[in-house]
This record gives sequence, structure tokens and C-alpha cells, in this order.
Amino acid sequence: MKKLILSVALTCFGQQLFAQTIEQVRNLGIGQTVTVKGVVTNGSELGPIRYIQDGTAGIGCYGTNLASVQKGDSITAVGVLFEFNGLLELSP
Repeated sequence: MKKLILSVALTCFGQQLFAQTIEQVRNLGIGQTVTVKGVVTNGSELGPIRYIQDGTAGIGCYGTNLASVQKGDSITAVGVLFEFNGLLELSP
């Protein structure tokens, strides 16, 4: 399993320095910039979205910069929370 550090998005005001659990992130508001660590649970079969999970929950990460991320990879993702079709995701 390879490890990747993936910067999905940065804001003008900085970023979270320490990863939060996905459960914690899911309780934050839309538009918040977050940092999460998790294991990727799908590959390119679902297109540009990768779902990641940790011991607490899972979340989708969406972006064309995820093309090289494969199932089983352990990643750190920085992104902005948004809602798409009723699902909470991280956006570049």
C-alpha cells in the first residue's frame, strides 16, 4: 500500500494542520476547510470520486487530481466541505 499526501484544496487563510476524524468532519458546516486521513475504498470505477474511511466514518473526495489514487491507498486530504445530491463531500 503506498502512502500519498493529497492537497485537495487550500484556502487563503491557511489550512488545518492536524487531521480530524471523518466523524468530526461530518458534523461541521458546509464550506469549512478540513483535513482528514483515511484509506481509499474505491478506484477509478466510479470516475473522479474517491471514498475514504477511517475508524469512525467515511466521506467522498471529488476532484480530477485524484486520478492516481487507488483502492487501499492511505491518504491525507485537505478540502472544503460541500453537499452534492444530498451527500457530503470534499471538494478541490
